[in-house]
Amino acid sequence: MDQKIIGKLEAEFDEKRVKTRAVGDRQVSYLEAYDVIDKANEVFGYGAWGTTIIDLELHETGGKTACVVTLELSVEGCFARQDVGVCVAASGRGQELSPEALETAIKGAASDALKRAMRHFGKQFGNSLYDKERANSQGVKQEKPQAKKAGGKVSTDPTSTLWAYAKAKGLKKASVTDTLEKCEGNPEKALIVLKELSGA
Repeated sequence: MDQKIIGKLEAEFDEKRVKTRAVGDRQVSYLEAYDVIDKANEVFGYGAWGTTIIDLELHETGGKTACVVTLELSVEGCFARQDVGVCVAASGRGQELSPEALETAIKGAASDALKRAMRHFGKQFGNSLYDKERANSQGVKQEKPQAKKAGGKVSTDPTSTLWAYAKAKGLKKASVTDTLEKCEGNPEKALIVLKELSGA
């Protein structure tokens, strides 16, 4: 990668770019999709990067529909990155999902996947927003994703983390296994979907 680009990636991060929104009883920091696109054009150059949607799925759990987009990000001189984005479709209780709500969910999931893929390039794309110490210093509550094994040892196994989260949220076993099956047995992807569906 060109040293000029590396210099831009390592430049000081402008905290004014960060937005916050309430999710349950906590505040979540994030970057807007348009901001990430503008920054990518500034850092990599117009026409030097692009995205491809690899997969798009709809998951229904607990009366809600979540759109899951798997996106591949390509940047000149680098190997491709993939990540997943999720957006829960807005619909009234007991009402059928409207085409407009589905369209919004698909666009939201694609934007989420873009932002998650871009953060592989570091702080200019919001990777530092996932730093727990940074979040704690700003008074943002962070959920502990790790599950504990017998004996008090912490487990980083994705499947254990998925089931620990499901237990903590009181999710039904059938709902979890159904989501896991729709995510082709990928516990990390299933956890993202369940968190979006439960509003976590």
